[in-house]
Amino acid sequence: MEKLALITDLRNADVYRMADIYKEAPEELQADKDVVIAMVSMHGSFIPNSFKDDPEVALAAVRNNGRSLEHVNPSFQDDKEIVKVAVQRVGSAISFASDRLKSDREIALLAVKNNG
Repeated sequence: MEKLALITDLRNADVYRMADIYKEAPEELQADKDVVIAMVSMHGSFIPNSFKDDPEVALAAVRNNGRSLEHVNPSFQDDKEIVKVAVQRVGSAISFASDRLKSDREIALLAVKNNG
């Protein structure tokens, strides 16, 4: 399977089928960061364990859906820039932020503004 074909299949799949497509792909494609970013850009709730510590993958996931903040490494739930992107997309994503950032004035105001 080619990288481009896999990315196309992932982008065209619903979230349940996407996980199967990814798991059935050759290991070298599963380890390809571009493939994973393409996948989480469409369905941020499925982040492969081997990429949970990658800030680019976390950012791609929350750009797609702020609520994907729930699925990223907890250290990113305390990263102001990643949390900021998440709450700009979906104000309620603040519920997945660290306690420190839940009480950050800028983050709280963004969450109120984008809660709708």
